[in-house]
Amino acid sequence: MLHVNYRNIRVFYLPHLEGGGLTFGQDYIKVVRRLFGKVDHICEFGAGPGFIGFSLLANGLCKRLTLIDINPEAVRIARKTVAENGLKTEVRVYLSDGLSNVPESEKWDLVVSNPPHFDGKYRDYVEDVRVYDPKWEIHSRFYRDVPAHLKSGGSVLFYENLYGARPSLWEKMIGKQKDLKYIKSFRSRRFGNMPRASDVTKYIKGEHGYMRKSSPQKLVVKTLLHASFLVYYPYYFVWSKKREK
Repeated sequence: MLHVNYRNIRVFYLPHLEGGGLTFGQDYIKVVRRLFGKVDHICEFGAGPGFIGFSLLANGLCKRLTLIDINPEAVRIARKTVAENGLKTEVRVYLSDGLSNVPESEKWDLVVSNPPHFDGKYRDYVEDVRVYDPKWEIHSRFYRDVPAHLKSGGSVLFYENLYGARPSLWEKMIGKQKDLKYIKSFRSRRFGNMPRASDVTKYIKGEHGYMRKSSPQKLVVKTLLHASFLVYYPYYFVWSKKREK
């Protein structure tokens, strides 16, 4: 079994349970600090070994943490991390299909997740639950059920993939929920604003004014940078929030 240290917390894992939480999932640290600061209770949905949740806890961004996953092996290893680090009073871990096995008493200020990024067939989901969400049913059920577990003003912050779905899909899905509202989609600060599908074409054609004034060399460099983002870093956050009654 492998481990990674987040400050004073040693997080255990197996390679086949890692789905991005070790790498781009760590973008949550700066984003949560910027948007919310320290909150009382964070939940990581589809947590796997809990890379995101444990790192948020270790960095002082929450006092309490709840981890939820459908995979018994991931839950077992997350509980090992809890036991080995003496976190039984701060962290709860649930084996649950969606939120179906989570007690009503669980109330969160913030839910974070690196969920399955791609639609697919049910057989794809069976082969790798980390990657596939057939017909977006996992997302749909989650957004339907999560308001009951959010405190007043509580938020949901998912990390999605442009290759899997455009932000408009989540805006529409969240918009159907009477107790949840879509706020915005965005990239972490180091990558600037959300890209549009037409951006690369516009840069190549030089349709932006400042690009027309730039040298051919700058045009090539900027075009490659934006194209590289779409190819190598297609991740973006989706922020939604509980409606106030």
